[in-house]
Amino acid sequence: MAAPMGSQRKFFLMLLFALSVPVVQCYIGIWETFFLKILYPEDVSYVYEVKPARTFGGLFEQYYDEIELVPSLPADGCRTLENSLDVQDQIALVKRGGCSFLSKAVNVADSGAAAVFIYDNNSQNDWAFIDMIGDDTERETVLPAAFMLGRDGQRIVESLVRNGVRSAVLTMPYNITGIPIGQINKAPWTLW
Repeated sequence: MAAPMGSQRKFFLMLLFALSVPVVQCYIGIWETFFLKILYPEDVSYVYEVKPARTFGGLFEQYYDEIELVPSLPADGCRTLENSLDVQDQIALVKRGGCSFLSKAVNVADSGAAAVFIYDNNSQNDWAFIDMIGDDTERETVLPAAFMLGRDGQRIVESLVRNGVRSAVLTMPYNITGIPIGQINKAPWTLW
């Protein structure tokens, strides 16, 4: 005997609810990548994919609702940040190059940031994620760190300059589980 239609619907709704529970219930960092959504400025208000550092930094284990993404000064983050007050309790956006990924993360951690996104210095990179690993020093940091594609990072920085604002506002992690791939508001230059 087939199950009554009401039971099937109830099961389907329970399954749908289970799939829509925020991703934050699982620690981010054990997955290959995760998603975030920029809310402002509007010209870069898309869903982006980032990849947590492989061998250093803490886990992204918190849900951030409307946290600022602030470009570091200097852009490469290879020395003490000049805008540490702006970065404090926010996410720093740092450009790859000039020093190790770990050096950047340590400098950003010293500024009191909540996390760091390091974007590729190849502004044409719109598909290749890099495994960020530590260097040969014995330094460590618990600051969560993630790699962002170069084209994404560059477009965000350009938008901030164009709009005359010091930071973008984002939400993360952003759960795309129940959204059909064609309906995800991803950046038009992104291949995923």
